[in-house]
Amino acid sequence: MNLRHLWNDLSNVLVNRLEPRIIEKHDRCGQSYYEVYDPTSQKFSSLNSEKEVRAWLDQRY
Repeated sequence: MNLRHLWNDLSNVLVNRLEPRIIEKHDRCGQSYYEVYDPTSQKFSSLNSEKEVRAWLDQRY
């Protein structure tokens, strides 16, 4: 592995660690909801709709 490849891998890991994470999940009744994680504040939230996720992202930035 050369130095450039190592640097690219390291920078990808660092950048991805700062990106919010959004996971769509389903409850027992089959209803969708979203778990979101903000790595800068280290907080998880559960949101009920894509609209709420967009608002959360807008508020974050």
